[in-house]
Amino acid sequence: MYHAICSDRGTVKKINQDSALYKQASTGNGDLMLAAVCDGMGGLRNGEVASGEMIKALAAWFDNYLPLLVKGGITDEVLVESLNRLITDEDERITEYGEENGECGTTLAAVVAYGGKYLCVNVGDSRVYRITDDGTLQLTHDQTVVQQLIDSGRITRKQAEIHPDRNILLQCVGAGGDVVPEYGIGEYEKGDVFLVCSDGFRHRLAAEEMKQIFGVRVDTEKKLKAAAERAVEVNMQRKERDNITVVAVRM
Repeated sequence: MYHAICSDRGTVKKINQDSALYKQASTGNGDLMLAAVCDGMGGLRNGEVASGEMIKALAAWFDNYLPLLVKGGITDEVLVESLNRLITDEDERITEYGEENGECGTTLAAVVAYGGKYLCVNVGDSRVYRITDDGTLQLTHDQTVVQQLIDSGRITRKQAEIHPDRNILLQCVGAGGDVVPEYGIGEYEKGDVFLVCSDGFRHRLAAEEMKQIFGVRVDTEKKLKAAAERAVEVNMQRKERDNITVVAVRM
């Protein structure tokens, strides 16, 4: 597998508060992969601190704890339990930082792949997509006010794009209280592409366009990097105001 990470602060913001991560390791049971994006929020540089702290914790989890899980027999249930514990700990840590330094928090979207299977986790409105020969699948479910309105049938997806509450999150890491991650589990095929991205990456980029940009012709790491840069550039040309970040992984 190979990967590419591309990020930009967008057309308006002075600071890029997104953070991204890619990790890969070989084991006796096959390769492990972790890709993650966190979109920080908060005044001054607090959002940058929050997203960076969450990414740092994920990297340490991959290096120090995931090998132990593999050795003990990795299962979906064990992974979920371990990630829940990690996210709860980071939620408390970031909340404490915010109480002393000003309110802050971060979204989290990540995918772990192992042995032909994947597990994705989501807090907030960053997303994980899986691009296959058949199209682009959104693997995560936004934890936002507008998504809740869509689910209840009160507004359409088109209306959600201009809704005044479209940026309000129902969950984030560091907001205090109970954080409730959502998980998705499935299988992937050789050649599939995972995209893990902040909301700024997909505001102005349709799923069909993701498929076109990251399609079957993107069969080398160099081409994958160029595709990620192209996708970010399209967002910039369309005047995306938010930070724009994507981690792309071809299996």
